[in-house]
Amino acid sequence: MRFGDSILSSLAGLGLAAGSAAAQTPAAAAGAPDTTAFRRLELPTPTTVRSASGAPGAGYWQQRVDYAIRATLDTGTRSVRAEERITYTNNSPDTLRYLWLHLDQNVFNSESRGFRLFDQRSRFGTGGAEGGMRILKVAQPAAAAGRGRPAVA
Repeated sequence: MRFGDSILSSLAGLGLAAGSAAAQTPAAAAGAPDTTAFRRLELPTPTTVRSASGAPGAGYWQQRVDYAIRATLDTGTRSVRAEERITYTNNSPDTLRYLWLHLDQNVFNSESRGFRLFDQRSRFGTGGAEGGMRILKVAQPAAAAGRGRPAVA
């Protein structure tokens, strides 16, 4: 056997081995996602807001909310009285038509539906504590007048 023939037969043997190894790799079903370790990365299409890597782009912005809370605790009446000022800054290029201020249902108030639905011992033990919140006022500062109206329902 000549040197060239041995190289040719070695290459042919490698080709057969590679072919049989590929035949053992299970093919993904049509329409099934590729979950192999070396699959192509699926990166989002870049925009001005997000780059292809997911990092913030040149047009990225975030809203800002600042809170100032003054609270007092009255141990005699077992109550907390608080006042909060929320300052919202719209950094979006779009006009903000409304803000949504979500206050959770008064499940700790004995007059609420939630109070009747859930076993109170799970919250207060057997102490018979009265809970809930009483909202006295939601208002928009005079400085913001003309820039929107508070809608309180």
